[in-house]
Amino acid sequence: MLHLAWQKAKASSRIPFSPDPSFLEEAEVIMTFQELGKIFKKSSAKKLALLCGADTPQQPLGWIPAEVASTLQGEGFLVAGWGDAALWLVKKGLASQVSNLPVCILDEQQSPLLAMKALAASKRLGDLQGVCFTGLKSCRDLAVALGLASLGLRVSVAVPLPLWGSEKVRTLLAEKLAAQGGSLTHFDHPAHAQEILEWFLK
Repeated sequence: MLHLAWQKAKASSRIPFSPDPSFLEEAEVIMTFQELGKIFKKSSAKKLALLCGADTPQQPLGWIPAEVASTLQGEGFLVAGWGDAALWLVKKGLASQVSNLPVCILDEQQSPLLAMKALAASKRLGDLQGVCFTGLKSCRDLAVALGLASLGLRVSVAVPLPLWGSEKVRTLLAEKLAAQGGSLTHFDHPAHAQEILEWFLK
């Protein structure tokens, strides 16, 4: 009896998952700032954009990153991304190497630092039009957004912030960020793709 039970346990009832390759999109994940810096240097795109962030109930199914990235590509932007936003960009085929300006997919664990180092190494920091967080997964994401803004970058968050404080605190923070050349744009409602596009293009 024990022998039969062992044989049964070894026999898997699961069907192996082997989808048709034509159903899948391929993308290369960039792991080093040197690699990304080379892409930035070689690219003919005059403007750069970063799209990142987590899926949220307010912004499901990758609607914001897919709509925004495809339009920015059409406007001649080179787009890089990480997190859930990047997964949707891969799923939509926007990172395909057959594209004229494929989206660069960055390693999520080191992505903000990787992007900043690559921009500095390629001397293209001035070409970055902004960093958009399509959603915040944790307090860490908010801290990264504020950190990037304090480094002098334009940053937007497409969902309402969970904590924001008094008007006095908001004004002081805006002044401090502006003194560094940065800004943090956020919305009191889940932003539409058009609002994010207008923010990137202005």
